[in-house]
Amino acid sequence: MLLIHLLARYPWLLLVGLLGMFLGSATLAVYSLGYAGRVEPEEPETIQAEVAQPINTPSQTSNPTPLWMVAAIALSCASGCLIIFRFLNRPTQRQKDQKQNRYEARLARRRHQKLEAHPSENAPVFVPPSPNMSFVPAPSKTKPMVTVLPPEHTIPFDKSQESLADMLDIRKQSSLSAILRK
Repeated sequence: MLLIHLLARYPWLLLVGLLGMFLGSATLAVYSLGYAGRVEPEEPETIQAEVAQPINTPSQTSNPTPLWMVAAIALSCASGCLIIFRFLNRPTQRQKDQKQNRYEARLARRRHQKLEAHPSENAPVFVPPSPNMSFVPAPSKTKPMVTVLPPEHTIPFDKSQESLADMLDIRKQSSLSAILRK
């Protein structure tokens, strides 16, 4: 109860406590890694060793790696690269499918809206009130206010350069017959 009361009254104590715990554990870890303890010098012991005849090993010029192992490693690397390449090229195909699905969804929405726009045969019909109450609209004596604004001025920022569309227009770079031959 006391801890909750302190944290409610002084919320910064939580941050200070967490920071203190983090710094304390870091200090203890660094001290534990750096402290080797007391090392007492040991007296060197003499050990008697037997000398055996050297073991005959194959010459250093022979290749201990078989050729099939090198081929297996190369094949596995190539297949891994092929799998990654196909995986990276797959999203473009999905995007094309999604675009087609979006187009189909848009067509379905339009059809649905057309169906909603047509009144159904069973829709309720509005019946006007009886002619007993005649309503005569009052003629409006005020003219509607119309405000005409001047056209907005478009100011190009740099008149010396062509627009991006003009620069990329292939009709300026080659004739129509050359484009059609491609």
